[in-house]
Amino acid sequence: MIFDSQGGVCLKKHYSYSTYIKTGIGDFCSSELKLINENLITGSYILPYKNKNTNFSMDIYDAESCLNLGPDVPIKEWLYGYINSIVTTGYTDGYNNSPIENRVVYDQITDSYYLIQQTENLHICGIDDTEKWAIYDTTNNQIWDETNDFYYEELDSCGKLTGRSIVALKSINENSPTRYTLKYIEKC
Repeated sequence: MIFDSQGGVCLKKHYSYSTYIKTGIGDFCSSELKLINENLITGSYILPYKNKNTNFSMDIYDAESCLNLGPDVPIKEWLYGYINSIVTTGYTDGYNNSPIENRVVYDQITDSYYLIQQTENLHICGIDDTEKWAIYDTTNNQIWDETNDFYYEELDSCGKLTGRSIVALKSINENSPTRYTLKYIEKC
């Protein structure tokens, strides 16, 4: 995670999937299954900012409105864990899947209140919109989970086997122009 000068962090979304890579054609082709684990920049941005109102106070034990970090957790440590939990769980829409962290965060160590703002910030964060193709299980209509074959046997319009094995791939990067589309490749 890289923090900018404002203390903000660009969010990433974690993807873990298998893909099929084929090179060559006909008798001169080769292929490989590849497991991919990567974090893609989403364009979302989290910025913690300190409440500067000296008269501000609230019930720090009301968990619905205030997240009390306790006597041992500084705000920077909590923020680092907060961001990493979002990335590793795949959440990009905020803490516990909320649009933003909508509670005040109370740092007991410095006796300070923080607000966490999440926005789109393409200027600072950019966005990764590259195509990412995951093997797609057409039988169960889901990303392939390795419980069955990663390909299927093609049938003609009469339901007879054609002798071709086909691998279905689905575009899974939500920021890609090809998102959610399928493509089909003949297996080597």
